[in-house]
Amino acid sequence: ENTELIRRAVRARYEFLPLWYTLFAANSIGLVREKMGKPGPPMRPLWWHFSDDTSAIIEDEWMVGDSLLIAPVLTEKAVSRSVYLPPGTENWYDLYGPHPGQPVSGNLSVAVSMSRMLVYARGGSIVTKQERPRRSSHAMETDPMTLIIAVEPERSSHGYLYWDDGYTFDFREGAFVLRGYSFDPLEGILSSSILAGDTTGNQFTSDVPIERVVFLGMKTAISNVTVRSKGDEGFPEYFAGSNILTIKKPGISATLGDWSIELNRW
Repeated sequence: ENTELIRRAVRARYEFLPLWYTLFAANSIGLVREKMGKPGPPMRPLWWHFSDDTSAIIEDEWMVGDSLLIAPVLTEKAVSRSVYLPPGTENWYDLYGPHPGQPVSGNLSVAVSMSRMLVYARGGSIVTKQERPRRSSHAMETDPMTLIIAVEPERSSHGYLYWDDGYTFDFREGAFVLRGYSFDPLEGILSSSILAGDTTGNQFTSDVPIERVVFLGMKTAISNVTVRSKGDEGFPEYFAGSNILTIKKPGISATLGDWSIELNRW
């Protein structure tokens, strides 16, 4: 049983390697840091982002980038723990909870067990993951990615992905991409654009497909989904339920080419 719990935790960490890689690139590559708005260290205390909130001055929660809040269970045999999610305009989504599409905020008492991981996606963020289990990061190199959009109903969501070959120093010569993702909830449009790196496709050619796009907190009924990329249109399969909209195999790349996804409402 313990081995399986450890395996699940390690897999969860590996799933977020695209996020970690992007955050470390933002702290080591000047152009990436500039384009991402000088974001700060990969791991941050809550008060880094919520400096006006005195309740955010706590030591047993922290942020990964500006998108994920981590609340570890630090007490032996605990059956619950208090979690503080800064309220206001922020929605938070419990990624590993029973209702990940239901926004929460404020002071919570959360039931926990040895298998429960408390990871909350901040509303207004877009996180990139690789969810296929592998034996190493080398094996994940070109695995498909999943985009997680934590929807804020009244303002846009944003996220980034930095990618290079993972081995050489060719990124110093521009062989990398930094892509920006943005979702406008009022227009219902998710888009990807290149912010820095190889804009020609001559130096960086690693095509990493997106296999799923998941919208958390999506309460609006959708009639159909339109994908626009390279002058073409596609109409991928999608599923909706429990405030979650999932688009499967949209036929777009996480690393190459600009594209947009339009959610057409009823």
